[in-house]
Amino acid sequence: MALTTESTIGGYTIKRREPLARLDGAFFELEHERTGARHIHIECPDDNNGFAVFFATPPNDSTGVAHILEHVVLAGSQRLARLATVGPSGWPHVVPVMYTMNDDGSLDFDVDGVKLRNLSSEPRAAMVVDAMGPKRGVAMQGRVELIGPERARLRPERKFVWGI
Repeated sequence: MALTTESTIGGYTIKRREPLARLDGAFFELEHERTGARHIHIECPDDNNGFAVFFATPPNDSTGVAHILEHVVLAGSQRLARLATVGPSGWPHVVPVMYTMNDDGSLDFDVDGVKLRNLSSEPRAAMVVDAMGPKRGVAMQGRVELIGPERARLRPERKFVWGI
């Protein structure tokens, strides 16, 4: 079956098709019929076809929390991050931490030892969640509050995203 504009496949409608002569393939822009999500697919004879999926995540406010949630979810299901705190000398202290995400986009994690000492005197911190490599992830900066014995919460104020 030749896929053309307005053809349907797997719940998607093909909105645009462009030949890609250099790849001996085609560019497809599809729209999911039920959700309206857009899907971009690059078809070529190579086993490594490319794709991207775009979907709306309308925020409730302008803080960027919804956007951070989207990127953290897209970065993968792993719950390992790197936390950077500021030590008494002014030098950063970076350690891996396991985290959980709250509905408001804040991230909770355990603190003890050096992390606890640093955050008790300087609440500014940064956290990086990546897809276990340098290709995609999100970095967040914000202030940390101690929410319980050896438990803290980062509320992102700034974010930087790459590869997503």
